[in-house]
Amino acid sequence: MLFMPFGITVLGRTMVILGGSLTQVAFPLLFFGYFLRKREDGRRRDVFAAMVCLWWSAINLLDVAIYCADSRAGELMLLDGLTGKESDGHDWYNLLNGWGLLEHDTAIARGMRVVAALTCVASIVVAVWTELQRPREQTGASLT
Repeated sequence: MLFMPFGITVLGRTMVILGGSLTQVAFPLLFFGYFLRKREDGRRRDVFAAMVCLWWSAINLLDVAIYCADSRAGELMLLDGLTGKESDGHDWYNLLNGWGLLEHDTAIARGMRVVAALTCVASIVVAVWTELQRPREQTGASLT
C-alpha cells in the first residue's frame, strides 16, 4: 500500500511489487540515519544505536534473501496463505521474471546474504568499538 502511488508508467509496477521487501530493509535505515545525524553541538547522536539499526536492517535483508531464493521453487507460504506455486503473488518471482533474471534467483539471494552477513559483522564490530572508546562515567562516591 505504501508504494502504490509509485506504480506509475515510468517505473511500471516495480515499486509496488518491491515495496514490501524494500520497506523491510529501508525502515531500520531511517533510524540508522536519525541516530547518526549530528546534534547541534556537533557530536553524533548515538553511534551504538545506529549500529543496532544497521544490524536490524541486515537481518531483514537475510529474510528478503530467503524470499528471493524461493522465486522459482515457490515453496514458501505467502501472506495470502498460498505457496508461490499456488499464487501469482510471489513478489520476487514477479520481479525477477519481469527483469529476465529468474534463473539467477539463488545467486541474487546469495549476494544478498553476503551483503547482510558483512553488514551484521561490521555493525557489531563498530558498536563494540564505539562502546569501548566511550569514556567511563564516574558512578557512586569516589574512594580515597
